[in-house]
Amino acid sequence: MSNELEKQGLVVSNSPVTTLASYFDSRKKALAAVLPKHMTADRVCRIVLSAASRTPKLLECTPESVYLACHSAAQLGLEPGGPLGHAYLVPFFNNKNQKMECQYIPGYKGLIDLARRSGHISTIYAYSVHRDDKLEFELGLEPKLKHVPSLTIAPTRENMTHVYACAHLTDRGRQFVVMTTPEVESIRARSKARDSGPWMTDYLEMAKKTAVKRLVKMLPMSIELADAIAHEDKVEYGDLKDVTPQRERATITMDQLKPGEPEKPAEQPKEQAKEQKATTTKKKAAPPEEPGANDDLSDDLEA
Repeated sequence: MSNELEKQGLVVSNSPVTTLASYFDSRKKALAAVLPKHMTADRVCRIVLSAASRTPKLLECTPESVYLACHSAAQLGLEPGGPLGHAYLVPFFNNKNQKMECQYIPGYKGLIDLARRSGHISTIYAYSVHRDDKLEFELGLEPKLKHVPSLTIAPTRENMTHVYACAHLTDRGRQFVVMTTPEVESIRARSKARDSGPWMTDYLEMAKKTAVKRLVKMLPMSIELADAIAHEDKVEYGDLKDVTPQRERATITMDQLKPGEPEKPAEQPKEQAKEQKATTTKKKAAPPEEPGANDDLSDDLEA
């Protein structure tokens, strides 16, 4: 397959693209075994190479990680990196092995597709609300939601004010959630990929997905949907770091670059810990004065 792509001018011999194409070529049968009927291994490879042309950082990822990301998405029936918006391929820096790796993140349309598989949801959708739109909603015993979009301005990230998601259940029940832009931003700020990938290229889609993700947690879930959400939570909040281009990092503070890292303990707590450790060594032969004392001491030492 890689030779065929070279003839079409999609890859260049002895390039990172060729290496990635060859890796997928060698595992074509394993990939084809988990793909849905409407997809082929050759199509996935072309989609991945196209995604790499849009996001060159993907070529810095290990071929194994790119393949595993596609394999995992395909197992859920999601097309990775394609125009359907089912799943995005995002490069991350793995702090544990100090390597660039690829992970898939479910897209807005991917989550909706998985939500419908539960059999309890007939329709689910989400919309963004923008300046000059009319939005009215009411909670309580008889919830109501009304959104009248404005036709005078184009919807953009800058003029978005709210986002909402609605679900119609097969038992004729209805459920919806409404989120403000600050709420969406607070969730984006906790993501390791907040300054790269789909949050930068497809902000409105990611905002709608945020509302869908909050909504489906209140609805009956398919196994595939639960797996997709668990995977995304691990990727977004696990031991991975987003790979924002260096030219963009200059405007970001150190706190933003390293979210969630524990602060270095001050000298005083360290000395106190050493003193308590020495005291504990001297008192090893003596029984503890009261139940739970050792637990308190362990907490101090860990601090």
